[in-house]
Amino acid sequence: MNRSVAPLIPKRSRTNLAFPLASLLFCLMAIAPIAWPQNGDPNAIRVESNEVLVPVLVLDKARLAGLRAMNPYLLNQELQFRDFTSWEQLAVRGLTAADFTVFEDGQEQLVRRASVKPQNGPPLLRDNLGYFWDFLGVGGGIWTVPLSSVVSVANVNLPQLPGYLVGYIPPPSPSGSCHRITVKIKRPEMLVYSRREYCDTQISAADPLNGTKIGKKLASDLTSRNKGSITLSLGAFAPLTTAATIPVQIYLDFPSKPLIAGGNACGQEVSGKIVVMGAIYTDAGEVAARFSDFASRATDSDHSFGPLMALMPHVPGTSCMYDQPGRYRTEVALPPGSYEIRVALREGRAFGRAEIPLAVEKTAAGQLALSGIALVRRFRDLAADSQGTTTALPENLVPLLAKSLEVTPTGDTRFRAGDPFYFYLQVYQPLNSGASPHAIKVAMRILDAKTRALVRQIEPVNADSRATPGDPLIPIAGGINIANLRKGSYQIQAQAIDSAGATTPWRSTNFTIE
Repeated sequence: MNRSVAPLIPKRSRTNLAFPLASLLFCLMAIAPIAWPQNGDPNAIRVESNEVLVPVLVLDKARLAGLRAMNPYLLNQELQFRDFTSWEQLAVRGLTAADFTVFEDGQEQLVRRASVKPQNGPPLLRDNLGYFWDFLGVGGGIWTVPLSSVVSVANVNLPQLPGYLVGYIPPPSPSGSCHRITVKIKRPEMLVYSRREYCDTQISAADPLNGTKIGKKLASDLTSRNKGSITLSLGAFAPLTTAATIPVQIYLDFPSKPLIAGGNACGQEVSGKIVVMGAIYTDAGEVAARFSDFASRATDSDHSFGPLMALMPHVPGTSCMYDQPGRYRTEVALPPGSYEIRVALREGRAFGRAEIPLAVEKTAAGQLALSGIALVRRFRDLAADSQGTTTALPENLVPLLAKSLEVTPTGDTRFRAGDPFYFYLQVYQPLNSGASPHAIKVAMRILDAKTRALVRQIEPVNADSRATPGDPLIPIAGGINIANLRKGSYQIQAQAIDSAGATTPWRSTNFTIE
Protein backbone atom coordinates (compact mmCIF):
# COMPACT_ATOMS: atom_id res chain seq x y z
CA MET A 1 0.00 0.00 0.00
CA ASN A 2 1.48 3.33 -1.08
CA ARG A 3 1.79 5.77 1.83
CA SER A 4 3.74 8.55 0.16
CA VAL A 5 2.68 11.97 -1.03
CA ALA A 6 5.09 13.82 -3.29
CA PRO A 7 5.70 17.55 -2.93
CA LEU A 8 4.64 19.58 -5.93
CA ILE A 9 8.06 19.96 -7.57
CA PRO A 10 8.30 21.18 -11.16
CA LYS A 11 9.77 18.80 -13.70
CA ARG A 12 11.58 19.83 -16.85
CA SER A 13 9.15 20.17 -19.74
CA ARG A 14 9.51 17.47 -22.35
CA THR A 15 8.14 19.69 -25.09
CA ASN A 16 10.33 19.85 -28.16
CA LEU A 17 11.69 23.40 -28.28
CA ALA A 18 12.99 23.33 -31.86
CA PHE A 19 10.55 24.30 -34.59
CA PRO A 20 10.46 26.58 -37.63
CA LEU A 21 9.86 30.26 -37.09
CA ALA A 22 6.72 30.09 -39.20
CA SER A 23 5.13 28.04 -36.42
CA LEU A 24 5.96 30.81 -33.96
CA LEU A 25 4.21 33.35 -36.13
CA PHE A 26 1.17 31.11 -36.33
CA CYS A 27 1.14 30.94 -32.54
CA LEU A 28 1.35 34.72 -32.35
CA MET A 29 -2.07 34.88 -33.96
CA ALA A 30 -3.77 33.09 -31.05
CA ILE A 31 -7.02 34.15 -29.46
CA ALA A 32 -7.69 37.53 -27.94
CA PRO A 33 -11.08 38.87 -26.83
CA ILE A 34 -12.96 41.19 -29.11
CA ALA A 35 -13.71 44.64 -27.74
CA TRP A 36 -16.67 45.57 -25.55
CA PRO A 37 -17.11 48.32 -22.97
CA GLN A 38 -15.89 47.51 -19.45
CA ASN A 39 -13.12 45.37 -20.95
CA GLY A 40 -9.93 44.84 -18.98
CA ASP A 41 -7.95 44.28 -22.19
CA PRO A 42 -5.88 47.47 -22.73
CA ASN A 43 -5.96 46.94 -26.50
CA ALA A 44 -9.74 46.66 -26.79
CA ILE A 45 -12.29 49.17 -28.00
CA ARG A 46 -13.86 50.68 -24.91
CA VAL A 47 -16.24 53.44 -23.88
CA GLU A 48 -15.12 56.13 -21.46
CA SER A 49 -17.87 58.57 -20.58
CA ASN A 50 -19.56 59.23 -23.95
CA GLU A 51 -16.46 58.62 -26.08
CA VAL A 52 -15.52 55.46 -27.97
CA LEU A 53 -11.78 54.75 -27.92
CA VAL A 54 -10.38 52.52 -30.67
CA PRO A 55 -6.78 51.20 -30.54
CA VAL A 56 -5.20 51.50 -33.99
CA LEU A 57 -1.89 50.34 -35.46
CA VAL A 58 -0.55 51.97 -38.63
CA LEU A 59 2.21 50.29 -40.66
CA ASP A 60 4.40 51.56 -43.49
CA LYS A 61 3.68 49.59 -46.70
CA ALA A 62 7.19 49.93 -48.12
CA ARG A 63 8.91 48.78 -44.95
CA LEU A 64 6.48 45.88 -44.65
CA ALA A 65 7.20 44.78 -48.23
CA GLY A 66 10.91 44.87 -47.47
CA LEU A 67 10.52 42.66 -44.43
CA ARG A 68 8.32 40.19 -46.28
CA ALA A 69 11.04 39.88 -48.91
CA MET A 70 13.21 38.32 -46.20
CA ASN A 71 11.18 35.10 -46.24
CA PRO A 72 14.13 32.69 -46.62
CA TYR A 73 15.79 34.31 -43.63
CA LEU A 74 12.59 34.34 -41.59
CA LEU A 75 12.11 30.62 -42.17
CA ASN A 76 15.43 29.85 -40.50
CA GLN A 77 14.38 27.86 -37.43
CA GLU A 78 17.53 28.93 -35.58
CA LEU A 79 16.51 32.61 -35.72
CA GLN A 80 16.39 34.12 -32.24
CA PHE A 81 13.37 36.13 -31.15
CA ARG A 82 15.49 39.22 -30.48
CA ASP A 83 15.68 39.76 -34.25
CA PHE A 84 11.95 40.57 -34.28
CA THR A 85 12.67 43.97 -32.76
CA SER A 86 12.69 45.13 -36.39
CA TRP A 87 8.89 44.84 -36.35
CA GLU A 88 8.76 47.92 -34.19
CA GLN A 89 10.27 49.89 -37.09
CA LEU A 90 7.22 49.17 -39.24
CA ALA A 91 4.92 51.38 -37.17
CA VAL A 92 4.19 54.92 -38.39
CA ARG A 93 4.56 57.77 -35.92
CA GLY A 94 3.54 61.42 -35.84
CA LEU A 95 -0.10 61.01 -36.94
CA THR A 96 -2.90 63.28 -35.70
CA ALA A 97 -6.69 63.08 -35.57
CA ALA A 98 -6.83 64.67 -39.03
CA ASP A 99 -5.14 61.61 -40.53
CA PHE A 100 -7.90 59.20 -39.45
CA THR A 101 -11.45 58.55 -40.66
CA VAL A 102 -13.81 56.45 -38.53
CA PHE A 103 -17.07 54.82 -39.67
CA GLU A 104 -19.65 53.32 -37.30
CA ASP A 105 -22.12 51.06 -39.12
CA GLY A 106 -21.06 52.71 -42.38
CA GLN A 107 -21.63 56.28 -41.19
CA GLU A 108 -18.62 58.58 -40.89
CA GLN A 109 -17.99 59.93 -37.39
CA LEU A 110 -16.13 63.01 -36.21
CA VAL A 111 -12.71 62.01 -34.86
CA ARG A 112 -12.03 64.05 -31.75
CA ARG A 113 -8.50 62.87 -30.93
CA ALA A 114 -5.70 60.45 -31.77
CA SER A 115 -3.22 59.92 -28.95
CA VAL A 116 -0.18 57.66 -28.93
CA LYS A 117 -0.99 54.26 -27.37
CA PRO A 118 1.47 51.34 -27.40
CA GLN A 119 -0.01 48.01 -28.53
CA ASN A 120 0.85 45.54 -25.79
CA GLY A 121 0.79 41.78 -26.11
CA PRO A 122 0.24 39.19 -23.37
CA PRO A 123 3.31 37.48 -21.92
CA LEU A 124 4.12 33.99 -23.07
CA LEU A 125 3.83 31.81 -19.95
CA ARG A 126 5.05 28.30 -19.22
CA ASP A 127 3.88 25.71 -16.71
CA ASN A 128 4.72 22.05 -16.12
CA LEU A 129 2.84 21.00 -19.28
CA GLY A 130 4.00 23.63 -21.74
CA TYR A 131 3.50 27.16 -23.02
CA PHE A 132 0.26 29.14 -22.96
CA TRP A 133 -1.22 32.62 -23.11
CA ASP A 134 -3.77 34.07 -20.71
CA PHE A 135 -6.14 36.74 -22.03
CA LEU A 136 -8.34 38.94 -19.88
CA GLY A 137 -11.88 38.43 -21.13
CA VAL A 138 -14.64 40.89 -21.76
CA GLY A 139 -16.44 39.95 -18.55
CA GLY A 140 -13.31 40.00 -16.43
CA GLY A 141 -12.47 36.29 -16.59
CA ILE A 142 -9.41 34.56 -18.02
CA TRP A 143 -9.31 32.69 -21.34
CA THR A 144 -6.31 30.39 -21.63
CA VAL A 145 -4.80 29.35 -24.95
CA PRO A 146 -2.49 26.33 -24.65
CA LEU A 147 0.03 26.62 -27.45
CA SER A 148 0.69 23.61 -29.64
CA SER A 149 4.21 24.84 -30.49
CA VAL A 150 6.81 26.74 -28.53
CA VAL A 151 9.80 28.89 -29.29
CA SER A 152 13.45 28.02 -28.84
CA VAL A 153 13.97 30.55 -26.06
CA ALA A 154 12.08 30.75 -22.75
CA ASN A 155 9.85 33.58 -21.51
CA VAL A 156 9.43 35.27 -24.88
CA ASN A 157 7.06 38.22 -25.04
CA LEU A 158 5.54 39.93 -28.02
CA PRO A 159 7.19 43.25 -28.89
CA GLN A 160 5.50 46.46 -27.86
CA LEU A 161 4.32 48.18 -31.02
CA PRO A 162 3.64 51.94 -31.03
CA GLY A 163 0.06 52.68 -32.00
CA TYR A 164 -2.77 55.17 -31.50
CA LEU A 165 -5.95 55.55 -29.52
CA VAL A 166 -8.55 57.13 -31.79
CA GLY A 167 -11.57 58.68 -30.06
CA TYR A 168 -14.99 59.75 -31.34
CA ILE A 169 -18.45 60.53 -29.91
CA PRO A 170 -20.86 57.74 -30.95
CA PRO A 171 -24.45 58.36 -32.02
CA PRO A 172 -27.21 57.19 -29.61
CA SER A 173 -27.98 53.47 -29.67
CA PRO A 174 -30.04 51.04 -27.58
CA SER A 175 -28.32 49.16 -24.77
CA GLY A 176 -27.02 45.79 -25.89
CA SER A 177 -26.65 46.78 -29.55
CA CYS A 178 -23.38 46.00 -31.35
CA HIS A 179 -21.72 48.25 -33.92
CA ARG A 180 -19.26 47.72 -36.76
CA ILE A 181 -16.21 49.98 -36.66
CA THR A 182 -14.01 50.81 -39.66
CA VAL A 183 -10.90 52.98 -39.31
CA LYS A 184 -9.20 54.32 -42.43
CA ILE A 185 -6.02 56.31 -42.95
CA LYS A 186 -5.87 59.22 -45.39
CA ARG A 187 -2.35 58.39 -46.57
CA PRO A 188 -2.17 55.73 -49.34
CA GLU A 189 1.33 54.54 -48.39
CA MET A 190 0.11 53.27 -45.05
CA LEU A 191 -1.86 50.30 -43.74
CA VAL A 192 -4.24 50.62 -40.80
CA TYR A 193 -5.37 47.85 -38.45
CA SER A 194 -7.93 48.13 -35.66
CA ARG A 195 -10.63 46.26 -33.76
CA ARG A 196 -13.88 46.15 -35.68
CA GLU A 197 -16.76 45.89 -33.22
CA TYR A 198 -17.99 47.17 -29.90
CA CYS A 199 -21.26 46.70 -28.05
CA ASP A 200 -23.14 49.36 -26.14
CA THR A 201 -24.14 47.91 -22.79
CA GLN A 202 -24.80 49.61 -19.47
CA ILE A 203 -25.18 46.39 -17.49
CA SER A 204 -22.82 44.70 -15.07
CA ALA A 205 -19.22 44.50 -16.26
CA ALA A 206 -19.18 40.86 -15.12
CA ASP A 207 -22.19 40.00 -17.31
CA PRO A 208 -21.76 41.95 -20.58
CA LEU A 209 -23.79 39.47 -22.66
CA ASN A 210 -26.93 39.92 -20.59
CA GLY A 211 -29.77 41.11 -22.81
CA THR A 212 -27.86 40.70 -26.08
CA LYS A 213 -29.03 38.32 -28.81
CA ILE A 214 -26.34 35.74 -28.06
CA GLY A 215 -26.88 36.26 -24.34
CA LYS A 216 -30.51 35.24 -24.69
CA LYS A 217 -29.44 32.02 -26.43
CA LEU A 218 -27.02 31.26 -23.62
CA ALA A 219 -29.68 31.97 -21.00
CA SER A 220 -31.91 29.44 -22.77
CA ASP A 221 -29.04 26.94 -22.82
CA LEU A 222 -28.69 27.24 -19.05
CA THR A 223 -32.23 25.98 -18.50
CA SER A 224 -32.07 23.31 -21.19
CA ARG A 225 -31.70 19.62 -20.38
CA ASN A 226 -29.60 19.14 -23.50
CA LYS A 227 -25.87 18.92 -22.74
CA GLY A 228 -24.95 19.91 -26.30
CA SER A 229 -22.09 18.66 -28.48
CA ILE A 230 -19.23 20.50 -26.71
CA THR A 231 -17.94 18.59 -23.69
CA LEU A 232 -17.56 20.95 -20.74
CA SER A 233 -15.77 20.11 -17.49
CA LEU A 234 -16.81 22.44 -14.69
CA GLY A 235 -15.23 22.94 -11.27
CA ALA A 236 -15.21 25.43 -8.41
CA PHE A 237 -13.07 26.20 -5.39
CA ALA A 238 -14.19 28.20 -2.34
CA PRO A 239 -11.15 29.50 -0.42
CA LEU A 240 -11.15 29.81 3.35
CA THR A 241 -12.05 33.27 4.65
CA THR A 242 -13.76 34.82 7.66
CA ALA A 243 -15.32 37.50 5.43
CA ALA A 244 -19.07 37.72 4.91
CA THR A 245 -18.76 36.77 1.23
CA ILE A 246 -16.47 34.15 -0.24
CA PRO A 247 -14.64 34.73 -3.57
CA VAL A 248 -15.46 31.44 -5.31
CA GLN A 249 -13.26 30.57 -8.27
CA ILE A 250 -15.05 28.86 -11.15
CA TYR A 251 -13.08 27.08 -13.84
CA LEU A 252 -14.12 25.48 -17.09
CA ASP A 253 -12.20 23.10 -19.37
CA PHE A 254 -13.28 22.36 -22.94
CA PRO A 255 -11.68 20.86 -26.06
CA SER A 256 -8.93 22.95 -27.63
CA LYS A 257 -8.13 21.80 -31.14
CA PRO A 258 -5.96 24.07 -33.31
CA LEU A 259 -7.67 25.27 -36.46
CA ILE A 260 -5.85 24.24 -39.61
CA ALA A 261 -6.02 26.37 -42.75
CA GLY A 262 -4.30 25.64 -46.04
CA GLY A 263 -3.86 27.06 -49.50
CA ASN A 264 -5.16 30.57 -49.98
CA ALA A 265 -6.82 30.48 -46.53
CA CYS A 266 -3.43 30.52 -44.84
CA GLY A 267 -2.68 33.98 -43.53
CA GLN A 268 -6.30 35.08 -43.91
CA GLU A 269 -8.86 35.83 -41.21
CA VAL A 270 -10.25 32.90 -39.24
CA SER A 271 -13.61 33.99 -37.89
CA GLY A 272 -15.58 32.67 -34.98
CA LYS A 273 -16.70 33.59 -31.50
CA ILE A 274 -16.64 31.75 -28.20
CA VAL A 275 -19.12 32.92 -25.59
CA VAL A 276 -19.80 31.66 -22.09
CA MET A 277 -22.49 32.36 -19.50
CA GLY A 278 -22.94 31.08 -15.98
CA ALA A 279 -25.58 31.37 -13.28
CA ILE A 280 -25.43 30.37 -9.63
CA TYR A 281 -28.77 29.21 -8.24
CA THR A 282 -29.84 28.96 -4.60
CA ASP A 283 -31.74 26.00 -3.16
CA ALA A 284 -34.91 28.00 -3.78
CA GLY A 285 -34.08 28.26 -7.50
CA GLU A 286 -33.26 31.96 -7.38
CA VAL A 287 -30.28 33.39 -9.25
CA ALA A 288 -27.67 34.49 -6.70
CA ALA A 289 -25.10 35.64 -9.27
CA ARG A 290 -24.43 35.65 -13.00
CA PHE A 291 -21.44 36.05 -15.24
CA SER A 292 -20.74 35.98 -18.97
CA ASP A 293 -17.76 36.48 -21.19
CA PHE A 294 -16.70 36.64 -24.80
CA ALA A 295 -13.64 35.77 -26.87
CA SER A 296 -12.96 35.96 -30.59
CA ARG A 297 -10.78 33.53 -32.49
CA ALA A 298 -10.36 35.97 -35.39
CA THR A 299 -6.78 36.25 -36.58
CA ASP A 300 -6.94 39.43 -38.58
CA SER A 301 -8.02 42.92 -37.52
CA ASP A 302 -10.07 41.74 -34.54
CA HIS A 303 -6.77 40.83 -32.91
CA SER A 304 -4.50 43.46 -31.37
CA PHE A 305 -1.62 41.92 -33.31
CA GLY A 306 -3.60 41.01 -36.40
CA PRO A 307 -1.31 43.01 -38.73
CA LEU A 308 1.55 40.69 -37.86
CA MET A 309 -0.29 38.12 -39.98
CA ALA A 310 0.98 40.11 -42.95
CA LEU A 311 4.52 39.20 -41.90
CA MET A 312 3.80 35.51 -42.04
CA PRO A 313 5.88 33.85 -44.77
CA HIS A 314 3.71 31.15 -46.30
CA VAL A 315 5.05 28.27 -48.35
CA PRO A 316 2.50 27.17 -51.01
CA GLY A 317 0.95 23.80 -50.25
CA THR A 318 1.57 24.02 -46.50
CA SER A 319 -0.95 24.66 -43.73
CA CYS A 320 -1.28 27.33 -41.09
CA MET A 321 -2.22 26.50 -37.52
CA TYR A 322 -4.24 28.70 -35.16
CA ASP A 323 -4.35 27.81 -31.47
CA GLN A 324 -7.69 28.02 -29.66
CA PRO A 325 -8.76 28.60 -26.02
CA GLY A 326 -9.17 25.48 -23.92
CA ARG A 327 -9.79 26.87 -20.44
CA TYR A 328 -11.78 29.65 -18.81
CA ARG A 329 -11.92 30.82 -15.21
CA THR A 330 -13.59 33.61 -13.31
CA GLU A 331 -14.53 34.54 -9.76
CA VAL A 332 -17.90 35.20 -8.11
CA ALA A 333 -18.44 36.50 -4.56
CA LEU A 334 -21.12 34.51 -2.70
CA PRO A 335 -22.47 34.43 0.86
CA PRO A 336 -22.40 31.08 2.66
CA GLY A 337 -25.02 28.62 1.41
CA SER A 338 -25.81 25.72 -0.91
CA TYR A 339 -25.85 26.46 -4.63
CA GLU A 340 -25.90 24.96 -8.09
CA ILE A 341 -23.61 26.35 -10.79
CA ARG A 342 -24.75 26.10 -14.39
CA VAL A 343 -22.52 27.12 -17.29
CA ALA A 344 -23.19 27.20 -21.03
CA LEU A 345 -20.62 27.79 -23.78
CA ARG A 346 -21.23 28.43 -27.45
CA GLU A 347 -18.87 28.36 -30.43
CA GLY A 348 -20.80 29.13 -33.58
CA ARG A 349 -23.87 26.90 -33.62
CA ALA A 350 -22.35 24.29 -31.31
CA PHE A 351 -22.89 24.56 -27.58
CA GLY A 352 -22.18 22.73 -24.36
CA ARG A 353 -23.72 22.82 -20.91
CA ALA A 354 -22.53 21.67 -17.47
CA GLU A 355 -23.70 21.95 -13.87
CA ILE A 356 -22.29 21.10 -10.45
CA PRO A 357 -23.42 21.57 -6.83
CA LEU A 358 -21.51 24.06 -4.68
CA ALA A 359 -21.34 24.38 -0.90
CA VAL A 360 -19.94 27.69 0.39
CA GLU A 361 -18.97 27.89 4.06
CA LYS A 362 -17.73 30.79 6.15
CA THR A 363 -14.61 30.10 8.17
CA ALA A 364 -15.22 30.55 11.89
CA ALA A 365 -12.48 32.61 13.52
CA GLY A 366 -10.61 30.66 16.16
CA GLN A 367 -11.52 27.23 14.80
CA LEU A 368 -9.47 24.78 12.76
CA ALA A 369 -10.86 24.56 9.22
CA LEU A 370 -10.12 22.78 5.95
CA SER A 371 -11.19 23.84 2.47
CA GLY A 372 -12.43 21.60 -0.29
CA ILE A 373 -9.91 19.82 -2.52
CA ALA A 374 -9.12 21.21 -5.97
CA LEU A 375 -7.58 18.77 -8.44
CA VAL A 376 -4.72 20.20 -10.48
CA ARG A 377 -2.96 19.27 -13.69
CA ARG A 378 -1.01 22.45 -14.32
CA PHE A 379 1.20 24.59 -12.10
CA ARG A 380 3.92 27.22 -12.46
CA ASP A 381 7.02 27.55 -10.34
CA LEU A 382 7.35 31.31 -9.89
CA ALA A 383 10.73 30.96 -8.22
CA ALA A 384 12.15 29.25 -11.32
CA ASP A 385 10.38 31.61 -13.72
CA SER A 386 12.67 34.45 -14.81
CA GLN A 387 9.65 36.78 -14.88
CA GLY A 388 8.91 35.91 -11.25
CA THR A 389 5.36 37.25 -11.38
CA THR A 390 1.96 35.64 -11.04
CA THR A 391 -0.36 35.40 -14.00
CA ALA A 392 -2.01 38.74 -14.78
CA LEU A 393 -5.55 38.46 -13.43
CA PRO A 394 -8.47 40.81 -12.78
CA GLU A 395 -8.14 42.79 -9.57
CA ASN A 396 -10.65 40.62 -7.72
CA LEU A 397 -9.38 37.24 -8.94
CA VAL A 398 -6.62 36.03 -6.64
CA PRO A 399 -4.18 33.40 -7.97
CA LEU A 400 -3.97 30.18 -5.96
CA LEU A 401 -0.48 30.04 -4.52
CA ALA A 402 1.36 27.52 -2.37
CA LYS A 403 4.74 29.04 -1.52
CA SER A 404 6.28 29.82 -4.94
CA LEU A 405 3.85 27.64 -6.89
CA GLU A 406 0.84 29.00 -8.77
CA VAL A 407 -1.69 26.24 -9.43
CA THR A 408 -4.51 26.10 -11.97
CA PRO A 409 -7.38 23.82 -10.86
CA THR A 410 -8.96 21.62 -13.50
CA GLY A 411 -12.64 21.03 -14.03
CA ASP A 412 -11.83 17.84 -15.95
CA THR A 413 -11.44 15.17 -13.26
CA ARG A 414 -10.90 12.33 -15.74
CA PHE A 415 -7.32 11.08 -15.59
CA ARG A 416 -5.23 8.39 -17.17
CA ALA A 417 -2.68 6.37 -15.26
CA GLY A 418 0.25 8.44 -16.55
CA ASP A 419 -1.35 11.87 -16.19
CA PRO A 420 -0.05 14.49 -13.74
CA PHE A 421 -2.24 14.29 -10.61
CA TYR A 422 -1.90 17.09 -8.08
CA PHE A 423 -4.13 18.64 -5.44
CA TYR A 424 -4.58 22.03 -3.78
CA LEU A 425 -6.28 22.78 -0.48
CA GLN A 426 -6.16 25.31 2.35
CA VAL A 427 -5.97 24.94 6.12
CA TYR A 428 -7.12 27.67 8.51
CA GLN A 429 -5.04 27.67 11.68
CA PRO A 430 -6.27 29.78 14.64
CA LEU A 431 -3.53 32.14 15.82
CA ASN A 432 -3.38 31.92 19.60
CA SER A 433 -1.94 35.11 21.02
CA GLY A 434 0.82 34.50 23.50
CA ALA A 435 0.98 30.77 22.78
CA SER A 436 2.63 28.56 20.23
CA PRO A 437 0.28 27.37 17.47
CA HIS A 438 -0.75 23.73 17.54
CA ALA A 439 1.01 21.37 15.15
CA ILE A 440 -1.24 20.49 12.21
CA LYS A 441 -1.22 17.59 9.82
CA VAL A 442 -3.53 16.79 6.93
CA ALA A 443 -4.55 13.14 6.61
CA MET A 444 -5.36 11.96 3.08
CA ARG A 445 -6.73 8.79 1.55
CA ILE A 446 -8.27 7.45 -1.65
CA LEU A 447 -11.50 5.44 -1.61
CA ASP A 448 -13.38 3.47 -4.20
CA ALA A 449 -16.23 5.84 -5.09
CA LYS A 450 -18.76 3.02 -5.43
CA THR A 451 -17.90 0.60 -2.64
CA ARG A 452 -16.35 3.15 -0.25
CA ALA A 453 -13.48 0.70 0.31
CA LEU A 454 -10.07 2.13 1.18
CA VAL A 455 -7.80 1.97 -1.87
CA ARG A 456 -4.77 3.91 -0.66
CA GLN A 457 -3.75 5.46 2.65
CA ILE A 458 -1.51 8.46 2.01
CA GLU A 459 1.11 9.65 4.45
CA PRO A 460 -0.15 12.77 6.33
CA VAL A 461 1.04 16.14 5.05
CA ASN A 462 2.87 18.33 7.55
CA ALA A 463 1.03 21.66 7.34
CA ASP A 464 3.41 23.45 9.69
CA SER A 465 6.23 23.38 7.13
CA ARG A 466 3.94 25.10 4.60
CA ALA A 467 2.79 27.88 6.97
CA THR A 468 3.84 31.54 6.87
CA PRO A 469 4.44 33.09 10.33
CA GLY A 470 1.52 35.32 11.35
CA ASP A 471 -0.77 34.08 8.57
CA PRO A 472 -3.63 31.77 9.67
CA LEU A 473 -4.12 30.49 6.10
CA ILE A 474 -1.91 27.58 5.05
CA PRO A 475 -2.12 26.70 1.33
CA ILE A 476 -0.93 23.19 0.47
CA ALA A 477 -0.20 21.68 -2.93
CA GLY A 478 1.18 18.23 -3.65
CA GLY A 479 1.29 15.37 -6.10
CA ILE A 480 0.07 11.78 -5.85
CA ASN A 481 1.23 8.86 -7.94
CA ILE A 482 -1.84 7.30 -9.62
CA ALA A 483 0.07 5.01 -11.97
CA ASN A 484 -1.07 1.87 -10.11
CA LEU A 485 -4.74 2.78 -9.90
CA ARG A 486 -7.02 0.68 -12.05
CA LYS A 487 -9.68 2.17 -14.28
CA GLY A 488 -12.68 3.23 -12.26
CA SER A 489 -14.23 5.91 -10.06
CA TYR A 490 -12.43 7.16 -6.96
CA GLN A 491 -12.69 9.73 -4.22
CA ILE A 492 -9.79 11.58 -2.64
CA GLN A 493 -10.41 12.67 0.96
CA ALA A 494 -8.59 14.99 3.36
CA GLN A 495 -8.94 15.89 7.05
CA ALA A 496 -6.98 18.41 9.14
CA ILE A 497 -5.87 17.37 12.65
CA ASP A 498 -3.98 19.49 15.19
CA SER A 499 -1.88 18.42 18.18
CA ALA A 500 -4.59 19.56 20.62
CA GLY A 501 -6.99 16.96 19.22
CA ALA A 502 -9.14 19.26 17.07
CA THR A 503 -10.25 17.80 13.74
CA THR A 504 -12.17 18.99 10.71
CA PRO A 505 -14.79 17.06 8.77
CA TRP A 506 -13.45 14.96 5.90
CA ARG A 507 -13.43 16.85 2.60
CA SER A 508 -13.72 14.87 -0.62
CA THR A 509 -13.48 15.21 -4.38
CA ASN A 510 -14.34 12.55 -6.96
CA PHE A 511 -12.22 11.61 -9.96
CA THR A 512 -12.00 8.79 -12.47
CA ILE A 513 -9.17 6.81 -14.04
CA GLU A 514 -9.80 6.00 -17.70
